[in-house]
Amino acid sequence: MEADLGNPSLDKQFNLRPGPGLTDVLARDAGFAEAVQEVDLRSAVAPRAIQTSPDGSANGHAGGAPPTVEVLTGGGAERETSIFPARSIGSMVAQMAQTREVVVIDGPPILSVSGIVPLLSALDGVIIVGRVGSTDVASAHRVTEFLARVPDVRVLGVVANGSAEISIED
Repeated sequence: MEADLGNPSLDKQFNLRPGPGLTDVLARDAGFAEAVQEVDLRSAVAPRAIQTSPDGSANGHAGGAPPTVEVLTGGGAERETSIFPARSIGSMVAQMAQTREVVVIDGPPILSVSGIVPLLSALDGVIIVGRVGSTDVASAHRVTEFLARVPDVRVLGVVANGSAEISIED
């Protein structure tokens, strides 16, 4: 789910149709089933990221079924994002979690969004993402200090975007 409404990018990254998304669902201009789009991961990620088992299954999908994910983009309409409280998004995440194994939220930079604490507190965990060469140590410390003060937040790990591609096969 794309919750970085100030800088939406999932539609471009996954080559999705423009149209209804999170903002439209929250504004009740579209239903969830209408807004969610299915992505075949074989065409959306690097081929070696898909692990194929001897039985033909891919990443745990039996019978050779294509590994897919459902994506809810930010939405088709330009809206003032402050009208959607984090509590509303948290409620939607809770509903999604009832019927899905994993719900991933692509959120905005934590320190730039007011009112994000209710959403963070509703999550099972947070993965901190930084960009190599542009995220400085002071910013990383501010994020970890902020998260340490948020009730019930569990940091699962850190991802460094923009690093050189490496292979364990090299």
